[in-house]
Amino acid sequence: MKKLTRLLSLLTILAMLLSLGAMASSGEASDGDYQGGSALSMGSGESSGEPAATVYAVDGELTAAELDDALATVEQEPVITVENGVTTIDGLKMAIHDFTANGLTVAGADDTVVLQNADITKYVTSAISGTAGGYIAGTTGGTLYIVDSVLSEDGRGGVGGNYTVYASAGNLIVENSRILQLGEEEGGFTSAIGEPGSNGGLLVYGVARANMSIGTSHTYYFDSYVETEGWAAMSTDAGRGVEFYSYNSTARAVNGGYGVYADNGCYDYMYGTSLLAAEMGAIIAGGGEVHLYSTDDAAPASASGEASSEASAEVDEGVLSMMLTTEPTAGVRSLVVANRTGIMIHSPDESGSGDNGKTTASTFSASGTDFVMTDDLNAYWESDPYYDGTTWEPAYQDYSAKYDVAVGEYIEFIRGAAILVKSTSANITLDDVTFLCENGSSEGFNTILMSAVNSDEHGRWVKVGQDSSIIQGTVADISNSVLSGDIKNYDYQRKMTVNLDNVQWTGAYKTWDKEAWDAAWSDDCIAAEKCLWILSEDSYNVATQGSVLTLSNGSVWTVTETSELVSLTLDDTSSIVGSVTIDGEPVTLTAGTYEGAIVITPAEQETAAAATDSDVPATDGTENQSNVLSATAAPATEADFDAYLAYVTDYMTNYDGVGDGTFDDSARDMALGELSGLKFGADVNAFPFEMFVTQFGAMDYATFSAN
Repeated sequence: MKKLTRLLSLLTILAMLLSLGAMASSGEASDGDYQGGSALSMGSGESSGEPAATVYAVDGELTAAELDDALATVEQEPVITVENGVTTIDGLKMAIHDFTANGLTVAGADDTVVLQNADITKYVTSAISGTAGGYIAGTTGGTLYIVDSVLSEDGRGGVGGNYTVYASAGNLIVENSRILQLGEEEGGFTSAIGEPGSNGGLLVYGVARANMSIGTSHTYYFDSYVETEGWAAMSTDAGRGVEFYSYNSTARAVNGGYGVYADNGCYDYMYGTSLLAAEMGAIIAGGGEVHLYSTDDAAPASASGEASSEASAEVDEGVLSMMLTTEPTAGVRSLVVANRTGIMIHSPDESGSGDNGKTTASTFSASGTDFVMTDDLNAYWESDPYYDGTTWEPAYQDYSAKYDVAVGEYIEFIRGAAILVKSTSANITLDDVTFLCENGSSEGFNTILMSAVNSDEHGRWVKVGQDSSIIQGTVADISNSVLSGDIKNYDYQRKMTVNLDNVQWTGAYKTWDKEAWDAAWSDDCIAAEKCLWILSEDSYNVATQGSVLTLSNGSVWTVTETSELVSLTLDDTSSIVGSVTIDGEPVTLTAGTYEGAIVITPAEQETAAAATDSDVPATDGTENQSNVLSATAAPATEADFDAYLAYVTDYMTNYDGVGDGTFDDSARDMALGELSGLKFGADVNAFPFEMFVTQFGAMDYATFSAN
């Protein structure tokens, strides 16, 4: 990264940024928002308790507090310069001892500060109770640019939470820096003074957020690392047009919590970004949006139309022209690695309005992104360039002990689902994605997408008298991908619609009604106080809305378990490997739309004839082997194919035609002629012989069927 070039560019471009000071928020904060307690923060200036002191403040000009050992210790005085209206603080090394204090505050909408080569740590030196924590650096509406710095805060929580970086208006720009919210004890959680009230709804661990961006703020991360011990790495909340951008960066929640959160009114765009989380990679609430892309898709927001207003588009363009003097590394895919859920989408009804959310849908999109659900988080973390050796232990998360047996059972039920939608509507768009769902012991195992009845008191359950059919539910558009895993519509109150475009999918599409959902839970769970997801027919609409599937552009669905739909559409280039009945009658599918009680089961298994001892290919070239493969039926199922492939491999390996270790052309042609006849009739040229000769290890049934 060309730091000098960027800093020089900063001085010439900031005039434009400064002219946009009107963007600073002057409105009241949302109820319940906590705006103190950041290590690095941009805020509205309002808080639930003013900090005891601010070490450095910029409000038209720079002022510095008189220090004592109780407040802070400056270990290295910074070099401070002011040029073209930009204040640069270079080389500050400081330890803050007062938990309630702020390190640096950018107060004025017209103020711009560059904090570079800083190393600032905040410690807790005495017990605190009911006190709002301060932040290391923040702004209340100007522009704060942090580069080549490390900002680290002890993670003990104050009232309402605690932050390391915070923004409520203006621009926060972080480049080549580490933003850390660490724990008091190595390898464990800090002692929580006031655990966030939202934890009971989110069912997450931890007390502190490393980044907190709210209001109308715009936040940009470039080549940086954000870590929280527990709760939140990158969080956007209480938004009135919050925009958050991350390029080639990592967000990591070590012992609990999530990588990124987009609340209502928050729009998060991540390019070549890794979300590594002990619990959830990302959470989306209400009308919030999270978008994960590869760096190949990186572009100024104004160019892609993502900016929420003309003014913000100008800021986006200015910031990106300042920062991206060097293009992001090409071809870096985004990555989600989590233990519990990759992406969780919900819509809390915290006001108790009873609104079923028919007009609210969260948005999640991913392109050039890989999802990994695993119990072995440490193995994936070790490959991250910022990995610091910190390890995660599943024992940290005991939900039955923390809440009750019902919550523990619910978490185990959904654990492992890559995308989870809880009692709400969602617009999901996936292109060029991969899923490796290898953990979980219950319904979350091997699950790409799941909808479920919400688990807490803020759930938007559809009540008696409300029409479920007008609620959108989950709509997932998936394209240009090879998928292995199940799709599960278990929120029977809402419809799920999946559209596949050029997708090769192996898995089941399961649909549950209330009876199946209720039967999944133990008697102890149902009897527990917090088992809120068994809905009473007297109070809630329990009609099953069903599942819809469309296949187009060469999509192939290989069915692995019984699946049920209410509507199925496919074009003349797409197909289903399975048996289909509609309203109990067998159907041979052609292009078109089908409706009714559609049941799809795996293709009828036909066991391939096993080779006998007399069928074993000779190795001396004296036997005519032309009839050996003729006795073996073409594989109709994946199980048949595995046995068949082993047989063919042995045949091709041992029979060389003349017995001298070579496989001459005539012998090859004879073998391939027999082999191709099983699937391709007399058309030998249609047989993919190169795969069989050279690529046995990469061969699979889907490839064989496709060819």
